Amino acid sequence: MINLQPSLLLPGVIPTLWPDDHLTVEQLLRFFEDGRAVRIPKDGYEDIITIPRAERTVVEQAVGEAVREGKLWLTSGPASILAEKIPTGILTDDAVLQLPPPPILPMQLIPDLIPEAWENARTTAFTIATVLSKREGKTLPWATVRDALDGAFRGRYLERAVDSGPWRCDYAGAQQVRITLPMEKPRPEPVTKPNAVLAAETELTASQILNHWRAR
Repeated sequence: MINLQPSLLLPGVIPTLWPDDHLTVEQLLRFFEDGRAVRIPKDGYEDIITIPRAERTVVEQAVGEAVREGKLWLTSGPASILAEKIPTGILTDDAVLQLPPPPILPMQLIPDLIPEAWENARTTAFTIATVLSKREGKTLPWATVRDALDGAFRGRYLERAVDSGPWRCDYAGAQQVRITLPMEKPRPEPVTKPNAVLAAETELTASQILNHWRAR
């Protein structure tokens, strides 16, 4: 039995494996069900390599590792799996493989950019994931949304509410992650030059001025 490396399943590695920007598990299984010769252009000539036959269990194992390592994104109905183990029953013949979606910038999660996810300056991780998926037209993997939220929390674009559930969590706990806007933005550290003269102003009452002169 051959050992199929997950990296071999990526687009562009094996010619003719990916007919488009997505690939069904059924297409993948058919590709490896019989040995075949593949022509590879090399410096003005064609090299021919033989793709050995691989059992279904071998292909499924390679797919599972590629998805778990974040190299490929798998969708099957409402399921959207990336950088995690594929749950039992999800890896069906009509499941679709594709490259991971581009990362989401943390600032894209603020109310000005996704107002439909916010109400009274509050939202949840689940709501943000749902709104972003609707905009994309497909269910985004939780790992992609979670990474964006991580960046938003670290960059203080967003913060967890006092009644929020634990973070980091899996998708099942996203509904309990309650999010709000920071009360105040972090202030930059004051910058002073060497030997700089610092000045300050204040208002003194008449009695304070009188006490000052009496003390002289």
